[in-house]
Amino acid sequence: MNRIASGDFEPSQAMAKSEELAEYDLKNRLHGGVLATMAISYAYLLGVFWLLFYASAPGALVVAVSTFFFLMYIGTPLMLMRIGGHLGPATSFSEFLNGRFETATGRMSGWQVLVQVNTVPVGLALCVTGIGLAIRHSM
Repeated sequence: MNRIASGDFEPSQAMAKSEELAEYDLKNRLHGGVLATMAISYAYLLGVFWLLFYASAPGALVVAVSTFFFLMYIGTPLMLMRIGGHLGPATSFSEFLNGRFETATGRMSGWQVLVQVNTVPVGLALCVTGIGLAIRHSM
């Protein structure tokens, strides 16, 4: 049976839980340095694409559209965070890396968070670099 219908639900409990979650969100934010390293990896990826495809008009157009999407992908959340005042904790990057970070499945170190967030972007950047070198070597 539904807790609200049975009368077991108290509005004060919901308010307390809501305040607890808001406090948790304020203390547990990704450091801007983690997001910056991810953005740098993707910017590097686009740089490699520009070097590979700038000579071809259709290729350059596709990379230009990708660059526009990248700027929106990075710029929109940054702008919304600046407007809302949610730019992350006032700790240094080294404090974040040496600290603990709460996730839905448990605690992680800052280093583990950095690795988890950046594994895919850095891996893609390395792969695209290898593919770009192979393409340039085959010409």
